[in-house]
Amino acid sequence: MDRDLACGLIGTAIALAYLNAAADIPTSALGDTVGAAGVPHLLGYALAAVSVAFVAQRAIALARGKAAEARTGGVFDDPVPAFASAAGTVLICAAFVFLLEPVGYLPAVAFLIFALCVYQRVAINARLALIATGGAFALWLLFAVLLSVRMPAGIWAEMI
Repeated sequence: MDRDLACGLIGTAIALAYLNAAADIPTSALGDTVGAAGVPHLLGYALAAVSVAFVAQRAIALARGKAAEARTGGVFDDPVPAFASAAGTVLICAAFVFLLEPVGYLPAVAFLIFALCVYQRVAINARLALIATGGAFALWLLFAVLLSVRMPAGIWAEMI
């Protein structure tokens, strides 16, 4: 069996097991509108969707006889650059975690999007700044407004 197809199937199985475990999280009358199981369910469904899409894409590539062409190669062919890439991503995410409380949600998420894009060699320009700012605002709308999750305001709350 193709390694990528097997990974997609394993991801789907993990997502189903995760969703099954998340279904056992009790609901509380004291919980918010999202509830304790809201985020675990969201993560489980996201993993399931990505895994199923990966399986479908890989199965189509194999059926067309383009298995070798479907492999992207690149940084993950060699473990040393793959580790360096993952380590850099972890460092950027760690900086986000440390910035979140003092600077607030919107600037920290904008930094995260911007820094990860730059780390992946996306050109620094006005478009990238707009994507980082718009992405942070969209995520803030989703979590703070739609789901009513309290987000750290940071130093900006005192200035406004």
